[in-house]
Amino acid sequence: MYGDPGWTLDNLPVVIFLVLMVLLGKSLLITLITVVLRFRWSHGLATGLTISQIGEFSFVLAGVAVSAGILDLTQFRLLISVTIVTIIGTPYLITLGGAIHHKASHKIALRMKKPEKGVPLEPETATAIEKAIVIIGFGPAGQRIAESLLDAYKERLFIIDINPKNLEQAKTYGLRYQVGDASYSELLEHLPLRSTQVVVVTVPDQISASRIIHTCKATLPGTLVVSRCRHHIYSGFLYMAGADKVIDEEDQIGQAIASECLKMLGAQ
Repeated sequence: MYGDPGWTLDNLPVVIFLVLMVLLGKSLLITLITVVLRFRWSHGLATGLTISQIGEFSFVLAGVAVSAGILDLTQFRLLISVTIVTIIGTPYLITLGGAIHHKASHKIALRMKKPEKGVPLEPETATAIEKAIVIIGFGPAGQRIAESLLDAYKERLFIIDINPKNLEQAKTYGLRYQVGDASYSELLEHLPLRSTQVVVVTVPDQISASRIIHTCKATLPGTLVVSRCRHHIYSGFLYMAGADKVIDEEDQIGQAIASECLKMLGAQ
């Protein structure tokens, strides 16, 4: 309702210029932040494009600024026009960001012969693991799993995570690992695994987890897949993706809390 299409068309060059400045400025800033935090630049750029629009709350702020005399009517219309254009473009920017992420992940998966700095893995020369236990996702959940298996199965453990920071912990455990997106078969095919017995998927997002499960089942036939499920409603979804066992977090938490309550009530 604040928008004035006629004014926007009459001032289209300056509107387009400012739209580009906003999109590029926010995207580059977010990319810089993610690089400083040691994420890949491609992930940062994809994230920046996804959230580079001006939020609709700017309408409220612009109205207050006009009332306070900070902005004149021309500046107000310009800000509103730029905001509306960036919001309209958001779905296309999200699609572009997803395409950048997909392409970058695909290239990373194919670049297995040149692992990133700090990844001590050369698939061509590394001794292949027999009956490997692969943990995909090495956040807190993946780390607890590894700690439980470490004494008995250390030589069979192999870690995959898309976040290099998580793999620093795998390095301290003395485990072999690889940076990459396990939803791509190219990555799994080039790992030094002679055979795989169990794959544990700890990724919390159900969409990503389902893709990884499907890829593991297709690329590593005969492998048993155990998957984490953050919300009960998605457990069936993960079973349909091919998981042999789904650990339902809400179900497990409910049982644990009930057990503690029973202990407090003297029933156990």
